[in-house]
Parts: sequence; structure tokens; C-alpha cells
Amino acid sequence: MSWDIAFGFINLFSLIAILYIALKKRAVVFLSHRSEQIGRDIVEAEQKQETAESELNKYRKHLTEFASEKGFLLETSEREGKRYQETILQLAEEEIKRLFAGAERTLSAEKQRVLEQLYINTVNRLIDSTKDRLRKKLKEEEHQQLVFSSVKNLESFAHELFHRA
Repeated sequence: MSWDIAFGFINLFSLIAILYIALKKRAVVFLSHRSEQIGRDIVEAEQKQETAESELNKYRKHLTEFASEKGFLLETSEREGKRYQETILQLAEEEIKRLFAGAERTLSAEKQRVLEQLYINTVNRLIDSTKDRLRKKLKEEEHQQLVFSSVKNLESFAHELFHRA
């Protein structure tokens, strides 16, 4: 009878390993896709910044064309150019910050959701499998004691899993 329990635990741990391997790949693929999306968002933000800088360069070119005019026109144009540059750069920086913050929040939330779902699925399958096997072979008192011990082990496993995340 003790060999049956040992084989039961071997099967249980094998199931855990298989589930971990199978679900880990999905999580890695999901996070990889999300990382690519974040990369595209960053490229988009950089393009917006380049466009803003291009506009700034065009404006500076216009300023050099007006250099032949006197005093007031030159001073006014320079002041407007500086304000326009600051506004564009400030808007570009705000957009970049907003994109980064949103991407980090989304990535963190998705990672947590995947880990929680992996934990829930693994625990449910382990509990169902263990219950069925143990009910067939143990007395009720031994069964309750083993279930209690298994739940304690799963809680410590979950605690370790969430602390690694």
C-alpha cells in the first residue's frame, strides 16, 4: 500500500511538471507578444518625437530666412519658436511617459493574471486527482489527514510561486 501512495505522489508531481511546462510556454508567448506591442508603441512615440523635431527644424529654417528683416520681427519670431519648441517637446515627453506607464501597468496586470490562472488550474487539477486516488485507497481518517497535509504543501508552493513573480 505504501508503494501505491509513492506512485501516486510521483504521478502527482509529474502532472505538476507537465502543467508547468505546458502553461509556461503560453505565458512566455503572451508576454513576448505584449513586449512586441510595447516596442511598437515606443517606436510610434519616437516617430512622433522625430516629427516634432522635424517641425522644429523647419521652423528654424524659416527663422534664418527672416534674418534680413529688422529687430521686432526677429525678436518676435524667436520667442514664438522657443515656445513652440518647448510645447512640442513637452507634449512628446508627456506622450512617451503616458505610453510607458500604460504599458507597464498592462504588462504587470497581465503577468499577475497569467500566474494566478496557472496557480488556480494547477491546484484544482491536483486536488481532483489526489482526491480520487486517495479515496480509493485510504480510510476516511487517513484521507482527511492526507488532504490537510496536501493543502498545506500547496499553500507553501503558491506562496513561493507568487513571491518569485
